[in-house]
Amino acid sequence: MKKFTDRQHHENTEPQKRPETVRATEKAFNQYFEMIGRKDFKQFYYDWHIDDMIEPFAELTEYFVRKYPERTAEHFDEFVKEFTQSVDNYNIDSEKFCSVKNGIYHKDRELSQIIDKIETFSFELRQFSYSFMQENDYVSEFGNWVYKPNYPYSHLHGLSLSVDVLNRLSENFNYMNNGLIAENTRCTADSFLRHKLAPQYRYRHGYTYQSRKNATARFVALRNRMAQEYKSGQYNQYGDYFQIETHHRTKFGTYRPNGFELEFYVPAEYGDYGKLIDYLKAKHGWKKVYTTNKDPSVYNDEKAAGVIERDESLAAMAGLAPVEYASRIMKSSKDEKECLKIMDSFDKGYANVHCSLHQHVSAAGFDLNTYKRLVKRMMQHESFIVDNFAAPERRNNRLLYATYISRNLSANGTRDYPFLCTMADMCDNLNELRDMVGFGHKYKTLNIMPSKTVEFRYMNANFNKHYVAAFLQFNRDFVNSAVTNSGTHINRPLANRFNWMQNLAEDDKTVLGQLSYYYQSPYDQFRPNKTVDAHTIHEEHVYARHIADAMSHTGKFGYYNSWFKKKVRDASARA
Repeated sequence: MKKFTDRQHHENTEPQKRPETVRATEKAFNQYFEMIGRKDFKQFYYDWHIDDMIEPFAELTEYFVRKYPERTAEHFDEFVKEFTQSVDNYNIDSEKFCSVKNGIYHKDRELSQIIDKIETFSFELRQFSYSFMQENDYVSEFGNWVYKPNYPYSHLHGLSLSVDVLNRLSENFNYMNNGLIAENTRCTADSFLRHKLAPQYRYRHGYTYQSRKNATARFVALRNRMAQEYKSGQYNQYGDYFQIETHHRTKFGTYRPNGFELEFYVPAEYGDYGKLIDYLKAKHGWKKVYTTNKDPSVYNDEKAAGVIERDESLAAMAGLAPVEYASRIMKSSKDEKECLKIMDSFDKGYANVHCSLHQHVSAAGFDLNTYKRLVKRMMQHESFIVDNFAAPERRNNRLLYATYISRNLSANGTRDYPFLCTMADMCDNLNELRDMVGFGHKYKTLNIMPSKTVEFRYMNANFNKHYVAAFLQFNRDFVNSAVTNSGTHINRPLANRFNWMQNLAEDDKTVLGQLSYYYQSPYDQFRPNKTVDAHTIHEEHVYARHIADAMSHTGKFGYYNSWFKKKVRDASARA
């Protein structure tokens, strides 16, 4: 297990003047915001990532120009018709037919690989849209079921849109094929998606495909330069701006109001949650347990242990029923000890890889600079924190309902950190910071969307009470350190003592159930460059149907088939 170690940095007082590259980056952003007509970090992320999304279409047209130098447009049109027919025959209920290329017979190895990439475009489309598009455009395209980014038939929705893109390319093929086929394809596909999918990001006077490309290339160069300068130690004297740790001791252990949410399973007989609550009250001596949190004041009831509900994101398992326990607001170690009795409720604690342990920590006294410090520190230490506390089945691309805030620009957030610091510092209010950190959504390791708390979402559910208590203290210490702007950011002795390996050796209570439908490529990771296979697609949709069933069972949310809505909409447009 890799131990936390203090980084060696100079402790000079930060001068007022920012590094030249920081000032150049701020200038580039100001020019970009002027170009798009508003300050919008979500649109910046869209512009940053759209090229990776559309690249497979550029590879496809380039392939046809090389493969068929004569009658190229006709060959391309024939392929589009074959692709369209394959999508029409697509069957996500059968793994055998969960691949577009299976229905395309005229293909070599290169074309087969390109088709896989277009399928990945379709697989990633809803997550991309959910993360980076404006809410009105997203709801208009996908319907009003925006609470979870995954749901049945979302991939078919993406495939249907890929057919639209291919038809647009086919209609304009001869015009595009003027020696710059790949770049013309990128421009056409990009403009089409903005018109069809993201109209608030449409190109207009002063904001064009080429000006956007130039701006993105400039940002990439600045990101790379800042990463190199940061790594070489050129920024050591700018301690506050880049939240560089010092050797100044931090007093850890101060109790800050907080609460936790534990998702787990109980024996099926307690699927009657009234019976479960009666059992918990009798076993632990709890005076009161609520059955709903629609009125948030229930968390302030010091006579109540918290709230027991059916968790809307957990599918039922054989012989077990899903449940979520949300503690009351804990203001002392005594409160925490009382609420942690949930860990002792049964001889065994049942969970699976989808069960999470979330913690809300009070944001009382925060100003904008406090939020910025906390965000920067989380981005800097995020990988270490997750690796230390989260079990292997929950790391990297399997955090579930949470993604790394340090990886908003790339899969490896390390080199992005100083650039992201500048983005955070440019935020003039909390709403801008929320868009910069999480695109306005809560599904991040650090969620700053709540009005009165910040939420940590990276932990897997377990029933080792001492380990859970350490996790709760670690996050409180982390928040307190940012609030007081202390030199040491994280409680390393605590982290080193209570890491996942220690928990694995000691925890004889948690029973981790495996899911036969566990998907291999989680929906909540935006990774357009990683192709997905038929098995991954099929398993994802099996899982999505289970989630849709679970959410419908609670009555909180209804399943909405956006693919069917799109089919009806397209048919009406053709009529």
